[in-house]
Amino acid sequence: MKKLILVAVAVMIAIIVMASGYFYATTLNSTPSPTSPENPESPEEPPAPHEPVTDYNYELEFDLASSEGFRLSSMENVNRDLEPFFVLYPEESGSILINLQSNGGKDCNLSLDIKYTEFDGVEYSFTPATYFLKVGEKAQSLLQIDTAEDAPMARYTIYVSADSDQGGEGVLLPDLLIAPFVPDFIFTVKTQTVNLTQFGGTTPEGETPLFEKEQGEEVSVLIYMMDTSEPLTVKVTSSLTIDFELLNDVIEVNPHPRTPASEVPRYYQLNLKSNPETPQGTYTITLTGTTESYTFERTLMLKVK
Repeated sequence: MKKLILVAVAVMIAIIVMASGYFYATTLNSTPSPTSPENPESPEEPPAPHEPVTDYNYELEFDLASSEGFRLSSMENVNRDLEPFFVLYPEESGSILINLQSNGGKDCNLSLDIKYTEFDGVEYSFTPATYFLKVGEKAQSLLQIDTAEDAPMARYTIYVSADSDQGGEGVLLPDLLIAPFVPDFIFTVKTQTVNLTQFGGTTPEGETPLFEKEQGEEVSVLIYMMDTSEPLTVKVTSSLTIDFELLNDVIEVNPHPRTPASEVPRYYQLNLKSNPETPQGTYTITLTGTTESYTFERTLMLKVK
C-alpha cells in the first residue's frame, strides 16, 4: 500500500514538473519582442540629378546682312519701337538666308514654310526646303521671294516656321511691302491703347525719325491706322513752308472675317515737300492726325542738304 502511494506521488510530481516546464517555455516563446514603429523613417536618399531642359530642339534665325534685292526702310511698330522692313517693286525678287540649328537632345526633321500669310501675286521658295539636323548641327536655307508684274500694293508678315514633330521656334522676318515706291517711314497708330500710367507704367514716346533730303525733294510716309476705319485728316505744322497731300487706302487690306467693319485697318500715304529755296538745316515737322474718335501726334525731323 505504501508502495502504491509513493508511486502515485512520484507520478504527480513528474506531471507537475513537466507542466511547469511547458508553461515556462510557452511564456518565454510568447513574450513579444521589441517592434519597430508602424511607419519607420527611412534615411533620405540624395535627390536624383535633373536632366537638362531645352525649351526648343531647334532654332531659326535670319541673317539681315545676307539679304539681296530688297530695298530696306524703317517703321514704327505698335510699341513705338523702330524696326526695318523690306520693299519689293512688282516683277522683282529678293532673297535672305535663314540659319537653322539643332540645340536640343534629339535629331530633327525640318520642313521650312511661311505661315499665317496669304500672298497675292507673290511666290516664294526655300533652297533647300527640308533638312535632317543631327543634335548640335547647323545649316542654312535661302528664302527667295518673287513678285508678279501685276502684284497689288500690299504689306505682308513673313513668319518662317519648320514643320517638325520636335518642338521648335520659328522666326519673324521684317515685314514685306509690295509697292512701286519706297516709303521713307511707316507710322503705326493704334487707337485702342491701354493707358499704362494707370498701372504705374509709362506710355511709350517712340523715337523721332530723321530724313535727309535735297532741297525740294519729297518725303513719303505711310500712316497705318491698325484698328479703325474712320476717315483720317492730317494737319502739318513746321517752321518751314511745306506742301503735302494725303492719299487714302493705298494698301490692299484683307481683314480677318470676324473683324468688325469699324476696326478694319487702313493705310494712308502722306507726301511732304518743302520749297526748293528752303535753306539747308534741320527742321521739325509735327503731324496731327484726327479721326472721328481719336487724335494723335507724330514728329519727324527733316534735314535739308
